[in-house]
Amino acid sequence: GDDTQHLTVATLEERPFVIVEPADPISGTCIRDSVPCRSQLNRTHSPPPDAPRPEKRCCKGFCIDILKRLAHTIGFSYDLYLVTNGKHGKKIDGVWNGMIGEVFYQRADMAIGSLTINEERSEIVDFSVPFVETGISVMVARGTTVSGLSDRKFQRPQEQYPPLKFGTVPNGSTEKNIRSNYPDMHSYMVRYNQPRVEEALTQLKAGKLDAFIYDAAVLNYMARKDEGCKLVTIGSGKVFATTGYGIALHKGSRWKRPIDLALLQFLGDDEIEMLERLWLSGICHN
Repeated sequence: GDDTQHLTVATLEERPFVIVEPADPISGTCIRDSVPCRSQLNRTHSPPPDAPRPEKRCCKGFCIDILKRLAHTIGFSYDLYLVTNGKHGKKIDGVWNGMIGEVFYQRADMAIGSLTINEERSEIVDFSVPFVETGISVMVARGTTVSGLSDRKFQRPQEQYPPLKFGTVPNGSTEKNIRSNYPDMHSYMVRYNQPRVEEALTQLKAGKLDAFIYDAAVLNYMARKDEGCKLVTIGSGKVFATTGYGIALHKGSRWKRPIDLALLQFLGDDEIEMLERLWLSGICHN
């Protein structure tokens, strides 16, 4: 085949957009709707000959279904791998990590996942048209009363007693946005930041966290899926700094136009709406 139709694609686990599972133990392959996704190769040194082989992993989810449909519609094959250096993408001491770094330093031709389009990232990579609406949302346990990010309880937490306990998962676009727009809030939040979404939800339910500020698309999904429907996004999912998830590509990539056209076609054909019903729906409603 034509090598130029074979793309290296970076991704990152964030359920249900990208879900990582071990390969089927019986066949050793990726079954049902999943596709192989290897761990990022460490390029600095080759592993010793007696090193255990990494377990074979498989990826599925909303974004993986979009990738499969794009490959089919546009006509490319792909090698999918999971980013291990950072998460979505953050610039540290002038160096980008995460999915954005993989594309920017051209280790990957594209990155797909719960990757938010923002101004800083758009300066160094090209994004496709957005395929999921997102932004910043606030999740609370049912009954903790806050109106939104502009609420004094967030803006001036020390003026309340007891002060509101809230945080985010750092190093993503949510933290970046808060740091730029609300520096005082950002420095207050650091003590309550969480390593992962799962921990944040546990802390909310235990009352150790009053509010969790994070990516709207993920929080809306978590609220719909919550056991006992105890977690809600405030203002029925009121979203701040509205944007979307996009596919990251090299600046000037020849893949941008065909990907945009295919995504717009999927949006027009209700293909994306069908995938949203399949992957993103749940039993709880605000």
